[in-house]
Amino acid sequence: MLEASGRSGEDRRTCEIVGPPFEGLAPHLAARDSLPPFGAAGPGRRQLEILYIHGIGTHLPWHGTALAENLGRALGLSVSAPRGKRILIESPWGGDEVLGEIDITRMVDERRRRDLAFYELTWSAINRRSEEAIAFDQNSSYITHRASLNRAMRSFVDDVAADPIAFAGVSRDKILHAVGQTLCWAASRSRVELADETSGCAAGRTSPVSAAGSASTT
Repeated sequence: MLEASGRSGEDRRTCEIVGPPFEGLAPHLAARDSLPPFGAAGPGRRQLEILYIHGIGTHLPWHGTALAENLGRALGLSVSAPRGKRILIESPWGGDEVLGEIDITRMVDERRRRDLAFYELTWSAINRRSEEAIAFDQNSSYITHRASLNRAMRSFVDDVAADPIAFAGVSRDKILHAVGQTLCWAASRSRVELADETSGCAAGRTSPVSAAGSASTT
């Protein structure tokens, strides 16, 4: 795959990050105690945010729910918003293709002073059509006649191994755009400023959103 990428010269993609050690989330949550309570601070009160992006293989929206709940339990954030928020990422290259969705869960402590917004990006939709095309032999009439090892290997190739190959080819720009949009949404708006469902609107651009609510970005 590296040879087929067309790159020449020394491979310098390995990076090194130098800086202070990460102290964990707890100190950042404790800093929320000095801020005004939620009701008195208004929508400008900044929140602590975590961005979770799944790896290769097919994933469904909200697949990170168990991770978010375990994290909230460990940090003493026992109260969750009754309903999550959702942003659909549409292709900037025209058409009606959806490149994924961002699902946002908010968790707070019982005193309503510490809050955490969990942003989960699901981009599996980008490669779904391609994976379905190569997984033509995954129906039950084929699967039931295979040995278990054969079945597991075929499932791995069809569902998991296809993603890095697609990223090296036609899906690269789409996946990077989905990740970039997620970063922009998380950095530009707090969760309380978002509609329950947002579509047809890119972060950093003012445009219509879904009928579920209205929002603009800056």
